[in-house]
Amino acid sequence: FVRSKALQHALHKYNIDPNLPEEKQQELLNNPGMVGQLFEFLMGPEASDNHNTTSDTGGPLWRDARKNSILTTLQPMELPHGDTPSVNHNNHNVVLDASAGLTAVIGQQQGTLYTFGINHQGQCGVGKSSNNVWIPQKVMGLSTVVPDDEKYFATLEQEYPIVSVALGLQHGVALNDQGQLYAWGKAERGQLGQGSGDSIQRSDYAIRIRDFRLPSVNGRRRVTKDPTITKIATGMNHSAALTTDNQVFVWGKNSIAPPHRNSAQENDDKLPAVAMDSKFPTMIQGLPPSLQVLDIACGSHHTAVLLEDGSVFALGVTTDTKIPLFECMELIPPGMIDMP
Repeated sequence: FVRSKALQHALHKYNIDPNLPEEKQQELLNNPGMVGQLFEFLMGPEASDNHNTTSDTGGPLWRDARKNSILTTLQPMELPHGDTPSVNHNNHNVVLDASAGLTAVIGQQQGTLYTFGINHQGQCGVGKSSNNVWIPQKVMGLSTVVPDDEKYFATLEQEYPIVSVALGLQHGVALNDQGQLYAWGKAERGQLGQGSGDSIQRSDYAIRIRDFRLPSVNGRRRVTKDPTITKIATGMNHSAALTTDNQVFVWGKNSIAPPHRNSAQENDDKLPAVAMDSKFPTMIQGLPPSLQVLDIACGSHHTAVLLEDGSVFALGVTTDTKIPLFECMELIPPGMIDMP
C-alpha cells in the first residue's frame, strides 16, 4: 500500500502518465530515487493531519535534503523520552560517534545508548535489521541476562549505563560503567569478537564479548575471561580494547599473523598467506611491559597505542607493504609529544 501511494506521489509530482505499463511502474519502484519519494510521501503534507510542512521532521528542509542527498542546515535530532545527549566529563570516553551513514549517542538520563542511520547489516543494533533507522532508537542486548531462547536477546533492555561507544564501517562496540564490552552489526570478519567461525554473519543486537586470548605458552592457548575494559576503539573492520591490567587486545579483519607454513604447505592456496582475521580479542605484543598505556586509537587498517612516556606504538597495515605488522613498532619516540 505504502509503495503504491509513494509511486502515485512520484507520478503526480513529475507529471508522469499514471497509465504506465506495469513493468515501467516496477522500474520506478526499483529506482533508488524511489526511496526519497517514499520518504517524502511519509514525511510530507500528505502524511500529516494538519498539513504542516514547517516542522523540523518534514516539509521544505527534508525535501531539499532528499533532492541534494544532503542536509543543507543543521538538523536537530531529538532523543526518545525527553533524553538529552550526555556531556563528556572524561576526555577518554566517547559519548558521540559517527561512521558511514551511522550515528551513535549516549543519553544523559541513564547512560542509554541510541543509534540511527543505515541498518542493513544490523549496525544500529536496535534488535532488527532494516534499510534505515530514521530516528534515534535504543541499542538492544546490552545486558548480562542470558535468556533460554536466543530470540529474546533482541528484546533485552540496557542494564548498566554506557560510558563509551565506537563505530566501525558496519559494526559498533560499546563499554558500560562495569567495564563490560559489547558489539553488534556485521560479523563476517570477526568484528564481534565471538570466535564462532563463520556461523555468525551479523547480529542485530549487542552481544557481550567475554573471551580474550593471551599469548600462547609452550603451544598452549590461554584465555582470560571477562577482563575489565577501560577504553575501546574501532577501525573499518576491526576493533581494539584496553584492560585494567594494561593489556591491549585487537580483533577483526587481518589482525593476526597466519600460521607458519611447512615445506609441504608452501603452495597451499587454502592457507592465508598474508594475514588472518581474529574472531577473538587477541592480546598484542611488542609493547614495553613497564610502561602504562594511556590511550588507544584505530585507523581504517591499523591500531595505535599511546604510552605514559609520550611514545606511540602501532601495528597493522603500513603504507609500503601489504603485509601487516603483527607486533607493535615504535612510531614516535618519547619526548616528541607534549604530555599533560
